[in-house]
Amino acid sequence: MMGLLRSGRLWGYMAKSLAPLRAGDRISVETVWTDSSTVGPTSPQCLVDGAGMTSHAAQEAVHDNAADGSTMWLSRGTTERPVSITFDFGGTYPLGEMWVWNYNQYLDAMPGLWKRGMHTVAIDWSLDGIDWTHLDGKVHGFEMAPADGRRALQATNLLNGHEPIRFHNQRCRFVRMTVMGAPGVGNWGGVDGEEPFYGLSAVQFYVGTGWVMELDGSWTSLFHCRSGWAGADGIYSLPLEDTVGSIDKPAKSFCIFGDTFVGPVDPATDKRFSMVMINNSAAVIEGKDPGEATIKFLWNQDEGPEGPKDESLFVPRTERGRTVDGSYYWLQAGARVAQKFHCLPMIIGPNPDGPEGFQFAVHGVTMVSVPIRDGNLQWNEETQCDTELYRESSDGVISYFGAGIFDNQSIAGDGFVYIYGLRNEPIRSLLVARVTPEAFETVTAWKFWNGHDWAADMNEAAPIVHGVSSELSVCPLRLGPQSGYVLIHGQGDLRREYVCASFAPTPYGPFSPAERLYYCAESAEGDGVYAYNPKAHSALSAADADLLISYNVNTTSWDTHVYHAEVYRPRFVRMRWIDAAPVLEEGSR
Repeated sequence: MMGLLRSGRLWGYMAKSLAPLRAGDRISVETVWTDSSTVGPTSPQCLVDGAGMTSHAAQEAVHDNAADGSTMWLSRGTTERPVSITFDFGGTYPLGEMWVWNYNQYLDAMPGLWKRGMHTVAIDWSLDGIDWTHLDGKVHGFEMAPADGRRALQATNLLNGHEPIRFHNQRCRFVRMTVMGAPGVGNWGGVDGEEPFYGLSAVQFYVGTGWVMELDGSWTSLFHCRSGWAGADGIYSLPLEDTVGSIDKPAKSFCIFGDTFVGPVDPATDKRFSMVMINNSAAVIEGKDPGEATIKFLWNQDEGPEGPKDESLFVPRTERGRTVDGSYYWLQAGARVAQKFHCLPMIIGPNPDGPEGFQFAVHGVTMVSVPIRDGNLQWNEETQCDTELYRESSDGVISYFGAGIFDNQSIAGDGFVYIYGLRNEPIRSLLVARVTPEAFETVTAWKFWNGHDWAADMNEAAPIVHGVSSELSVCPLRLGPQSGYVLIHGQGDLRREYVCASFAPTPYGPFSPAERLYYCAESAEGDGVYAYNPKAHSALSAADADLLISYNVNTTSWDTHVYHAEVYRPRFVRMRWIDAAPVLEEGSR
């Protein structure tokens, strides 16, 4: 386990231990906490770390009856706030079952201590820890069976038949249990004078069937450098080696980034010593696995009167770009098409009349192309050309292309390159064009989906999805029950961002309604921190096992940029499918 600590919480750099592989496997709990007062030597962590259990994972495990209660959790109730306990898995899981061992402390002199166990509780689940839903809609809660103080306590679970609590594959990250009612209702009558107590011995969660989203600490850590390249957003990836007709990961990949910090970072404090922000950068990754891969970051350095000056890797050189004073590129998607790297950056120029934080203007979309030979970019052969892929309609609606590029020459692909664009209506919509790989650089050969057919006029492009992020990805999906293609994009705002997936039988739809798969929790840290623009990286994924997804983290606070260099880095999660457990013969479990 590795991590970075800020504001008392662990940023998402830790690999999940004991990750469930099939339905019925136990889900490890990353964090457990209570808002009430914990009593004596007990701890909420005891509920999930195996304390007092004969087996950490098995549902058949039994719990002890420790006289001092040190293998359990006990809380003192108050009239101001109900007692609750919250479990955070650190990722998103389809929950199958929850097993409970109620409070089981035993002393000969006080044989009724087990009555401090919970009786009537509300059980709620949440994807983000903000919006909560009652399990099964039970507003009046569940009745938990009591313990009895015996030395080897089996799971007590529900009062009616000791059945576990079933979540029916509900996708969530958080589960909360809250006591409902006074002593004798909220617990089994356990009080000390006027003070009620509420406790549990152990809680275990088991995965069901569905999509799993888990943090990938290895990929996240690969981009946490302490010198030179020191953080960026954007991040699109592509193979530098030919992978057409294969599901294997390339040994060499290329990443491009947006605004980039360059400069040293204090490894002890995570404070930037000095920093320069350039508009874009890139990286070459050699190796298929982040733990063994090497990464080399790329940007320009020009010689100035005071020494080398850090500059963006891609700078405008087209006629349109040169006519804009102070122009620079915002990179959009990059792709490897017909032995070339292609990108469709937007030409940006200053606009002092714009609102604070948005004092810039877009002047068009350029196509940048670099040949690839033997897995190496031929930088001396880079070309740039202006396009007509950025347009404003008579009613002021702007449409442009380049938010995503997908070369569908993989297994069972149709041989076209799909280019995704955006229409900036009040709700941002997704557009799509396609072309053969050989004609990619001839924009006049592109065809635009109008909802029924492929048209030559970009103005006929019709939305295929409403409500998407400004950067996204479409790629084949070989996981789970939905064969075909998946659109990975974001939904949310500066306060909350979610990684979403929409599924379709073709790269142009029809796409299913967006499913929220993962909550980007960094925005809850405060200090102006927010997350945005998730996208998949099929070139870096084990295509038949999981899909690697990144999202960006940023802050509106310059001081946070200076003192917490870990903020402005991509985060990575893995999307996996958990299959149903095989049917076992009676007595074989």
